[in-house]
Amino acid sequence: EKYHGSATARDLVYHSPVLFMVMILLAANFILHAWSNGYINRKRLGLILTHAAFAVIMTGAAVTHFTSMDGIIHLREGEITDHMLVGESASHQLPFTIGLDDFVLKRYPGSGSPSSYESFVTVYTEDGQSKAHIFMNNVLDIQGYRIYQASYDPDEKGSILSVSHDSFGRRITYIGYITL
Repeated sequence: EKYHGSATARDLVYHSPVLFMVMILLAANFILHAWSNGYINRKRLGLILTHAAFAVIMTGAAVTHFTSMDGIIHLREGEITDHMLVGESASHQLPFTIGLDDFVLKRYPGSGSPSSYESFVTVYTEDGQSKAHIFMNNVLDIQGYRIYQASYDPDEKGSILSVSHDSFGRRITYIGYITL
């Protein structure tokens, strides 16, 4: 992923049929192992819950695999859009409009290396408009979409935002985490 990009990693690894089959086999292994070794009884409730949690987490990952949508929004300062780019060229309309008010790049002192970059945006919905600040580890959640700061334009006047829509699979996975 570091050398060939997220799209290549997604196609060759994360969306690979081989990885999907390994996950199915792993979930089946959890269930068969618990059943064949007699773990399904009251005395082993913690062990049962642990294995069940892993099965639920993998189920959530499968639901995400088949139902989620990932894309990008590329905005220049002052621009607004209600579309995201999915894959190489497909456009998907969003249930809201987002505009880039300002992009800020901070650098390490004495160096040209970026220390952080952040986008100040306005989101327009049927309920009105709101301001948001998107930066590393500060995700914008809106109407089932999660928007992350991904990259920026070389002239530092534009922002590339990563967008993920996966409310159902994420909820299943979180249930697994809570169970675990």
